[in-house]
Amino acid sequence: MATPVKEPKTAVRRPDESLLKRLTRHQLFIPLAALALLVLFNLIADPTFFAVTVKENSLGNPVLSGNIISVLDNASELVILAIGMTLVTASSGGQDISVGAAMAIAGSVILRLVCGGQVSADVMQTPLVLALLIGILVSMVFGAFNGALVAYFKIQPMVATLILFTAGRSIAAWINNNQLPIINDLGFKYAGTFLPGIPVPTPIFITALVIALFWLALKFTNLGLYTQSVGINASSSRLNGLDPKLIKLMTYGILGVCVAVAGFIRVSRSGSINYSRIAENIEMDAILAVALVALLGLAGCAGGQDAADAPAADAPAASAPAPADGDNAAGAADKAASAEDAAATVTVSVTMPEGAEAPSQTTEVSIPQDGTVYDALVATGWDVQADDGDYGQYVTAINGVANGSQGDASGWVFTVNHEQVMEGCGTCKLADGDTVEWTFFV
Repeated sequence: MATPVKEPKTAVRRPDESLLKRLTRHQLFIPLAALALLVLFNLIADPTFFAVTVKENSLGNPVLSGNIISVLDNASELVILAIGMTLVTASSGGQDISVGAAMAIAGSVILRLVCGGQVSADVMQTPLVLALLIGILVSMVFGAFNGALVAYFKIQPMVATLILFTAGRSIAAWINNNQLPIINDLGFKYAGTFLPGIPVPTPIFITALVIALFWLALKFTNLGLYTQSVGINASSSRLNGLDPKLIKLMTYGILGVCVAVAGFIRVSRSGSINYSRIAENIEMDAILAVALVALLGLAGCAGGQDAADAPAADAPAASAPAPADGDNAAGAADKAASAEDAAATVTVSVTMPEGAEAPSQTTEVSIPQDGTVYDALVATGWDVQADDGDYGQYVTAINGVANGSQGDASGWVFTVNHEQVMEGCGTCKLADGDTVEWTFFV
């Protein structure tokens, strides 16, 4: 049974692992290594690529200039979108292709407010913070619309968001009566250019702030826990008291916030908007960014076994063929010794709920090297019932106590070495000396 965690781990942390091994097993190791290789390639191909100089902008203020500054500046909107898109992809297994059109809507709303409905304004007619908050609210409403189609009407995400992808830019134009509003107030453009006296582009600071806020949210709340739980196994999440539909809806709303911030940065760069060209094809870049990180991250994860490839649960951990005569007896003994060396001894315990007929138990079992949590559970000889799912075996009952028997949210969960892991019991591999604890969650 897949058990959600607050800080997902790609593999169980072993106490005897070296620091280097733990780093290489980390989910971010391969993405960061790939980025480092790309940086090294650019440095070799063009040593001046990372050169940064100080120049004056159109207002006569000294600002930083160079390829790396331009990359960071122009990628700001994409990074913010990719953060929100990651949550949507993790929870629903699909992508939102309407983010570019939604950026146009958010930008159009903000310009409508700061221009006061005029075609051109020299001074902001609405406080910038209020305009941004309203833009975020509108964007969240459209995000919730997409989320409702996916979560409650069970429409495939790419198909569901195709509606706003098609109509979004027309809605953006309708908001401003198909006019192109222009705001000449420099205070509005600071978010897309430079703050006075600050040589670093403002979008870089905004992006860093968004990244920090999401890091804090993932670190100190259950946002990542709930999102990944629903995406990996919605049924298991439901048994643990989560509402998969509400969580999917929430992730689309959060993406709406990211869309509004990205749209605000985009329109503040020029102080105007082109409905047909703003953020054109940015949704494809965001999807690609999420896909590449997922692909590289998965390549660095510890591989699991599919149910079909798992060793037979009731097979002995090690067995030696009976010697046919004295000549091969020594060879058979060597094979038996090798098999015994290859086995892992793990401790398995089960904590039964109050009122259960069977008692709580703890026992040691031997399983093959790279055996799974499910192998260890079956090796105890207890009465175990399980179904095969997309992520391997899914335990439905232990010693006569079944999931849902004490409420819709009740069910079996497990920990390894007192830590919860983001893997199913049929794919989570164990090592010699590990401890597995099964508890009935009510």
